[in-house]
Amino acid sequence: MRSRIVFAVAILSLLLIASCGVPKSRFRLSGKYENIKLGDFLIFSPDGGMERIDTLHLLDGEFEYECDINGDATFCIVYPNNSQLVVWTHGGDNIRIDGDVNNLWNVKVEGNDENALYTEFRQQNPPTDTVKLRKSAAQFIRQNPGSRVSAYLLTQYFVVPDGVPADSTERLYKVIQKALPTDDKVVQLGGVIKQRYALHEGVAIPAFDIVTSDSVHHTPSKYKGKSYVFYFWAGWQSGANYLHEQLSRLRNELQQPTDGKSRPTDISLLGYSLDVDTLTLRINRPTDEQKIPTYCDLEGFNSPLVNQFGIRTLPTFIIVGADGKIKCLTSSFREVEKVLKDK
Repeated sequence: MRSRIVFAVAILSLLLIASCGVPKSRFRLSGKYENIKLGDFLIFSPDGGMERIDTLHLLDGEFEYECDINGDATFCIVYPNNSQLVVWTHGGDNIRIDGDVNNLWNVKVEGNDENALYTEFRQQNPPTDTVKLRKSAAQFIRQNPGSRVSAYLLTQYFVVPDGVPADSTERLYKVIQKALPTDDKVVQLGGVIKQRYALHEGVAIPAFDIVTSDSVHHTPSKYKGKSYVFYFWAGWQSGANYLHEQLSRLRNELQQPTDGKSRPTDISLLGYSLDVDTLTLRINRPTDEQKIPTYCDLEGFNSPLVNQFGIRTLPTFIIVGADGKIKCLTSSFREVEKVLKDK
């Protein structure tokens, strides 16, 4: 009789726990992807929702994941092809993802209004039409200024890309700011936008002081009279080691031109890692042979200098001339190669 009572109490306790849903200090994520059996997707929070990079393990195309969360947060799921899915969460959310790995842009995310809005936005706009995406993003922002998705779309399609006029970005930001005047993340975005348009070709690179792993201080004055490439990268993004190799090869090639006409160009390299764990950093950091001093504070996109410079995409290359002014700001290695070879 006693064992039956204990069993009944245990079952009742489980039912009560289940009925309570997800605690406010956590969020739950589950999903199913077609056309895949086994796989691993990375997941991280660029705004501090959690302090590590984690992994979603797929079995028969399905996964379940749960973790602690620091208030409202944004999470990025990084697919093997290096594309990303952004998911918005609140404490206690139960988020569901359904889609096909052959059409990752159109996966469906349910669980709160932000994810429903962003799913609708993606499914109505093809990813290859940048002009339409930017136009649709502007329309979305005007119609949903208080949505967290609006701040993301402004960042993704106006702040990050090169060549977008500052006045277009600032007008849309004011729409969001009017709806959310005291929101900390909106205020922070305003600072990023201000810095984004302060960091451009022809201006002096802003002051910085970092100490790399070789215990050397690096400041703009250290490079006075020299040209250098200050680049931002992360080991959790595929191709980091190849990126270091490309830059090292380019530097060596410029120092020893083979055409017999051009003069050698002495270019220094300075790396800034946005990794948030020491293992990923150690595996992917430049080797001794590449001789690239590298800084990492394990803060990722929350790093003070990253926010000061308005870095929102990786890799980002800043080519600084011998006069201390920015010659090029780009996310393309080919552009770096072209600028340095053209001198």
